[in-house]
Amino acid sequence: MRKLLSIMLLLVVFALPGLAADDSVIVPEGVTYIKTSPEVNAKARALIASALATQPYKIESIFGEGFVCGPELWTALKSHTALKGMEISPAEIKIPQADGSIQELEGALIQEQPEVTAF
Repeated sequence: MRKLLSIMLLLVVFALPGLAADDSVIVPEGVTYIKTSPEVNAKARALIASALATQPYKIESIFGEGFVCGPELWTALKSHTALKGMEISPAEIKIPQADGSIQELEGALIQEQPEVTAF
């Protein structure tokens, strides 16, 4: 778990400042994007970095009491040892496709405090 948090912290520390330097954002068609000020983005980065730098039980300051883990991240993390043995509720995520079909993917509902902490 600490290794995962360390990796996330490194991403925040090194990737986000680089992203902030380039204000251009690629917004996919059909997505509504509301641009905000660099000050608001800086506050958000500081909050995330602060939460990731604390003890693992403080991580809920980012996630709150529960959240939905999306399909890509869930696929990568569901077999992690920290989550083994927990009865995490599945989330069926349906994504409309351009051709009118629906793509169904697996996510997870992270609801209980031990799940949030392990995540």
